[in-house]
Amino acid sequence: AGAPDGDAGLEGETPSEDAEGDAPAEEPVEGDAPAEDVPAEVGEAPAEGEQDEAAGEPSEAPVEEPPPAGDDEPPPGQDPPPAEDEELFVLTEEELEEIEEAEAEGASLEEAAAGEAGEAEGDAGAGDEDEDEGEDDVDEEDLTLREVVVVGYQEEDLLRLGGSAQTLGQEQLEQLEYDDPHSVLLQVPGVYVRTEDGFGLRPNIGLRGGNPERSKKITLMEDGVLFGPAPYAAPAAYYFPLMTRMVGVEVFKGPSALLYGPQTIGGALNLLSRTIPTRPEGGMDLSWGLYNTRKLHLHYGASNRWGGFLFEALDVASDGFKEIDSSNRDTGFHRSDFMLRGFLQTDPDERLYQRLELKLGFQRERSNETYLGLSDADFEADPNRRYAASADDRMKWWRTQVQLTWRLELGERFQMVTDVYRHDLERSWLRFNRFGDQSQTPREVLLSPTGVRAVFYDVLRGVEDSASAEENIWLIDNARRFVSQGGQTRARLHFETGVVDHDIEVGLRFHQDEVRREHTEYEHLMRSGELVPTGDSNLVTDNLSWAFAFAGYLTYGIEVAGLTLSPGVRTEVVKTRGESGDREVSQVDAMVLPGLGANYRIAEHLSVLAGVHRGFSPVSLSIGPTEPAEPEAAPQPETSISYEAGVRYQDGERGRHLELVGFVNDYQNLTGTCTFSSGCTSGVLDRQFEGGEVLVWGVEAVASWTFEAGDFAIPLRLTYTYTGSRFQSSFSSGDPTWGDVREGDALPYVPEHQGQLQAGLEHEVAGGRVVATYVGEMREEAGQGDEGVFTDDYVMVDVVAWWQTTERLRVYTRAENVLNQQPIASRRPFGARPTRPFTVYAGVKVDF
Repeated sequence: AGAPDGDAGLEGETPSEDAEGDAPAEEPVEGDAPAEDVPAEVGEAPAEGEQDEAAGEPSEAPVEEPPPAGDDEPPPGQDPPPAEDEELFVLTEEELEEIEEAEAEGASLEEAAAGEAGEAEGDAGAGDEDEDEGEDDVDEEDLTLREVVVVGYQEEDLLRLGGSAQTLGQEQLEQLEYDDPHSVLLQVPGVYVRTEDGFGLRPNIGLRGGNPERSKKITLMEDGVLFGPAPYAAPAAYYFPLMTRMVGVEVFKGPSALLYGPQTIGGALNLLSRTIPTRPEGGMDLSWGLYNTRKLHLHYGASNRWGGFLFEALDVASDGFKEIDSSNRDTGFHRSDFMLRGFLQTDPDERLYQRLELKLGFQRERSNETYLGLSDADFEADPNRRYAASADDRMKWWRTQVQLTWRLELGERFQMVTDVYRHDLERSWLRFNRFGDQSQTPREVLLSPTGVRAVFYDVLRGVEDSASAEENIWLIDNARRFVSQGGQTRARLHFETGVVDHDIEVGLRFHQDEVRREHTEYEHLMRSGELVPTGDSNLVTDNLSWAFAFAGYLTYGIEVAGLTLSPGVRTEVVKTRGESGDREVSQVDAMVLPGLGANYRIAEHLSVLAGVHRGFSPVSLSIGPTEPAEPEAAPQPETSISYEAGVRYQDGERGRHLELVGFVNDYQNLTGTCTFSSGCTSGVLDRQFEGGEVLVWGVEAVASWTFEAGDFAIPLRLTYTYTGSRFQSSFSSGDPTWGDVREGDALPYVPEHQGQLQAGLEHEVAGGRVVATYVGEMREEAGQGDEGVFTDDYVMVDVVAWWQTTERLRVYTRAENVLNQQPIASRRPFGARPTRPFTVYAGVKVDF
């Protein structure tokens, strides 16, 4: 489709219009007369002969007569002749503003007049001082992409202003040096987390009341590409990138979530990885802490005019902070991550710019992790204890990623990005699963380890041997193979019509993913505090979940007189299929999701916002080992109508940000997907349950302000989230996190109150920051009032300090949980588990 009339300036513009993209006028040879059609000064009328030529009548170039001797002023209406070394340009008023901005950034006059980076003869180009550096030494802007299509949220982004969006940049991430995704995301209001292993290996993240279980209700992306093992067929995110490799985090909520998907109710999380540098450079980050926790991070890359590369290697490990009864085995982990990126591009000086980038990655993990927690009494005595029944628990996985990205730019008005990607993940998690007597669930045993359950409790701890098959312990190897692959393209067009700015963005995605499950149980005896295999095994799950999705969206941002409107629509067509042996089920769901965001700028940095959109979460289809006793109706996707409204003050240059947003999610059909981590058994694994109508409401607030005190900066940041929820009907669910629901019950694992306070003192050579985080108690199951089981509320205090010893050397230290608080963070699936205890790290960063 051709560009709208308002975008005609891309080609064939006259000097009186926007000259962006035109080649600069031919430069005169020293001592020659000016070119025929070039006025001597911006804003002056052309000479008489030029007027004739503009009207179609040929004329010769006028001959400039020198001013009379001794007369310093030219005749009226005539400009002074140019100096011999002065260059002439055809400029508009808009271009003059661009020149001033470019000169402020150090660019040459030629570059600014051309409207794009190019070879210049001024200070920023290949001048006399830089001739020896060769033609491949170009300005950074020649190689830096304007990532405005999918990643790189900006304050003035018209398509996203109507929705709540928060970003954490590289500077913010490096100030706190967090490696745990939970700690990073607790800085953002409206984000809920539930810790599990203390290190964030498999995060549980929710947005605006969404279930945080395995982050399955939010869209997860790295550089705009879905990274979940199987985002449609099995959305539970058992893989999550290492935060140390990231240089930015973006969280999109409200109508802005329509640009992403498939999860559009809560919102989207986009992690930004390191880009290829524009000059040869590298870095090293080396740290060590308690429990033999260590990190080594290396990266190096370089670029020239035609291409570049980046290699990154990361190794993170720990011995863990828990101790296993009757075992010397550690409870830690070891993760490695390798990334190689390379690109080729056309001449950056050309108006038509293309870039082809290849991204290859390999990740792996070995962690001695378990789902088995403690009874409340044992937790109170020693929260870092692990029972003997978990001694053999171990997770192992590896993952590969291939991504090819093609970028096309036409001036600064049109950009298009296309990605083709494939991710493979294979995992094996051998862990404690159940007793021989399946009527005695581990969760119930640990909640009430008395009476008939006492003997099972003693077997778990290893203080009693198993005396019968009912008391034997069964471990399960959850072997799974995931594939996630597809292609997507996004294109954006920007143009102006008078005083109105327009942004149109369209996106398409074809995606296929699947998971093959092969779960095998192994029987063990408990003998003198050690597990002894009997040799018996049992294949309990052998099935395939498969999904193919076509998604598309169209958004239109229009801004006039401080008012921004961003209507948009997203379409999702998803075919899902489940197979187990000779049984197969499948279904197709198609959804149209409209939305509208609005933002009105009251003052320079002050605006109000509002938005409404229809949200969607796709169906999860799986077949258990046996058919249901009675045929079940086809599962329905999760849908909602979501509203938000608020006020925002943003002054990035002075470090000031105030925001207050209220939101309501009105679910027509809330859904839950069973996972082992939520306490489900193999028979209902990945089966979807429906919760009917649910109402979620809340308030999100941010106050960030930086004060100056001489050479010191005092940054302060406060965030707060209030969330309420209510089931609108009564029912009994097979989802263990819901159970028997009554009308008016609140959702589980959503804290009513949550907040964080940061305070710092920073100098150009050193600084420090204190972070205090409060998370309120959360229900373990749906309920109301004081009834039911809750997690503990807690306050976590961290302290970070850094010292920039030289321009290239930085030393830092981080103390986490300095109050050594270890509340019950979760009892899912089997027993109480803690947060990480007091921990200290020290590290050094070197740039080269």
